Amino acid sequence: MKQSAQTIGDLEAEIEARMGVCPAFFLLPEDISVSQQLWAAARFGYLDAPFPSLFKERLFAYLSRFCCVPYCVGRHAAFLLGAGNVAGDANCPAMSPDEVVSTLQSRLPNYTEVARNLKLVASLEAPFDEWGQDAEAALFPCLAAVFLRSEGADDSERELRRLFGPAKYDRLVWFLGFIRMAHFWTETHPELELEHDVQVLFDKHPNVAEAASVRPPPGSDSPLTGKTVLIVDDDEAILDSLRLLLEFEGVSVLTSADSGSALYQVGQAGENIDVLIIDVTLPEVSGPECLELIRGTLPETPAILVSGFSEADLETPLELDERTFFLTKPCPRKTLIEMLESLLATADASAASEIVPD
Repeated sequence: MKQSAQTIGDLEAEIEARMGVCPAFFLLPEDISVSQQLWAAARFGYLDAPFPSLFKERLFAYLSRFCCVPYCVGRHAAFLLGAGNVAGDANCPAMSPDEVVSTLQSRLPNYTEVARNLKLVASLEAPFDEWGQDAEAALFPCLAAVFLRSEGADDSERELRRLFGPAKYDRLVWFLGFIRMAHFWTETHPELELEHDVQVLFDKHPNVAEAASVRPPPGSDSPLTGKTVLIVDDDEAILDSLRLLLEFEGVSVLTSADSGSALYQVGQAGENIDVLIIDVTLPEVSGPECLELIRGTLPETPAILVSGFSEADLETPLELDERTFFLTKPCPRKTLIEMLESLLATADASAASEIVPD
């Protein structure tokens, strides 16, 4: 059958024959050619990737915890449980509910833990063929660093390329790229809901449903764990990259595209906000003006002003002090994390000095 003559019913049947179900993910577009391209991308990047089916499905579920909406992690947790074929493989056995929960509750690694796992990966012999959850546990944090482009990504890429060889490494990167595309697609289609088979399975296994709905705990030794940061930037790509970077460190992230929504977030969260990250150039109200408005409510909250221009190239000089820093975009992870830690340490010291003994 020529692709041009294919109906949506034909496509749905083709997907179901391979995956055991037809996820709603593929049926959203009004134009069937978009659905066909989504399916082609899924086949090449995910289903036909030359790695064990269980590895691919577990990695998809593991990385889908970074998606803003719950569809991806829920759908792939359901595949692991047997609602459909694991990574499109009808012969691959499903995992037990406890094993799926363990996958979903595994801690998100910070850079210290990525470095620790890099040593384990470096000890593995190439070409890699020792599949199993122990080996995968060493690989997943390094793959997460590559996926998020966080610190440790370059070293992880080097070791993964050595371990798998150039050709297989490229297919692995394709797979990570498809997961990112799937996340973007679901995040931009809020009407997408978990299918009936997933809901039935989650009703049967509430522990899996709970694990799929709760963001996993961050790395245990991250100094930023539990902190809340408000990011104000009208560039969605910057908001997304900073959110992922900070959530990787255990930070709760609030985002706003302009001063109006930022002030609303401040009104809702109030003193729970520990640090502000504000773009110097915002629509209507500039970043420094936005910061001044916010400090009418949160006068002591430390802030980082960011810009694609260097501080020397800004038209208006910034008023910086011990609680207001400047950083040029794109923000290097190490510099940003050190700056946040410095601001928080200064804020904590200032708060402690204001405590008057009884």
